[in-house]
Amino acid sequence: MLTSTHTGNSAPPAQKTDAAMPILIDEVTGLPNRVGFVQKLAAMIDGLHQQNQQNQANKTLPPETLAVFFISIEDFQDFIDVLDHALAEKLLASVAQRLVALGGEAAVTARLVGGEFAMVKQGLNGSEDESVFAESIIRSFQLHPVNLEMLFELDLPLSIGIARAPDHGGEPLHLMHNTNLALSKARKNRGRPIHFFDSSLKERALRQGMIQLELRNALDNNELRAYYQPKISLKTGKIMGMETLMRWEHPSYGMIPPNDFIPTAERTGLIAPMTEWIMQQACRDTKAWIDAGYGKDLRVAINLSTIHFRRQSVIGNITTALENSGIDPNNVEIEITEGLLLHEDEIVNATFSWLRDIGIHVAVDDFGIGYSSLSYLQRFPLNCLKIDTSFIRNLHESKVDAAITRGVIDLAHSIDIEVVAEGVELEFHRQFLIECGCDIGQGYLWSKPLSAESFTKMLAKGGVLPP
Repeated sequence: MLTSTHTGNSAPPAQKTDAAMPILIDEVTGLPNRVGFVQKLAAMIDGLHQQNQQNQANKTLPPETLAVFFISIEDFQDFIDVLDHALAEKLLASVAQRLVALGGEAAVTARLVGGEFAMVKQGLNGSEDESVFAESIIRSFQLHPVNLEMLFELDLPLSIGIARAPDHGGEPLHLMHNTNLALSKARKNRGRPIHFFDSSLKERALRQGMIQLELRNALDNNELRAYYQPKISLKTGKIMGMETLMRWEHPSYGMIPPNDFIPTAERTGLIAPMTEWIMQQACRDTKAWIDAGYGKDLRVAINLSTIHFRRQSVIGNITTALENSGIDPNNVEIEITEGLLLHEDEIVNATFSWLRDIGIHVAVDDFGIGYSSLSYLQRFPLNCLKIDTSFIRNLHESKVDAAITRGVIDLAHSIDIEVVAEGVELEFHRQFLIECGCDIGQGYLWSKPLSAESFTKMLAKGGVLPP
């Protein structure tokens, strides 16, 4: 059995008030703070190494381990916004008390920051025991909400990341870093609130770090690419337009998928200059295709993020792209998401009015997945709804998705709005959509996204795509 010099969460000795001495205790909960946790974890790891050296000498004993858990109260800021300062502190103190009780004498529990806690526990034999223990923490808060002075009963959703010493780190900060990577993964997947560290998380984190560092140079180094996926008339099979999609061709890593860099671009604000670039490029390419005789009604769809659409500069950015390319506004469509339309916003309202007045079309992307309110269909001059891939994908086996798709098409047509179905991959999908009267299809049944050069070749063949 592992022995160490730690004293669990027993009361610490009185701390000296010397300003040079680090503060080791969190004032709100009475638990060790981050600095105090690092010290206690270091002592327990030292004890672990000593014990395992003894076990190695006595070959009949297996090696000991320590399990580290990072426990996060999800949507913590939402709770803080509802509670006053005193109740918020009582919430944290109640959570701390519960975690200490659940951890028992063989654990050290700490508060790291905000609604994040840490626990190191000995005596668990591998991932199965660790998983069972983590589930018991989540279940405790599910079955027994936190009661605050009989005023609130709070159901606290938790996410937990787990790492183990010595397997995932033999030094405190290294081990805590890996535990935090596991917590980040758990927080991104609410359906699986417990996640163990594995080496792929570190590889992914290093890759994301590279992306964040080098994305700033991607535009200056001419590494961004505009790709185009055709939008097909379901009546004629003719290419009616295309959606513009951004790609990053990294000199060392090759083509980086948008899901790997767009979130970083949005988080860092780089999405604004990147969107301006792709808007300019898409307008230039489309004008060239129109001038080459590939269709005077060809319309290019350009995605604008909520962040970009709400900027006061958005009208100027679009105007610049139109003027520099010479394209007719009627050949341009701006795609937005439903979330942008749910709240009154002077800039958004003014931008919509301007887009309508100059003739640019507006489409709502991923329709049906985010919000139940349809009132924005009355308030905004929309030209197109794009039914999300998640409904189209299972048309051949889901009566619910089929009914929703048919209903959206009927609703849109009743108020003179065009409908595009995204993610069309099977002939069954195409036939069903034709029977429902859907206007346009988009998906791998016809083509994957293509470079401008490949898209030009497709147009040159006549612009009619058989399924």
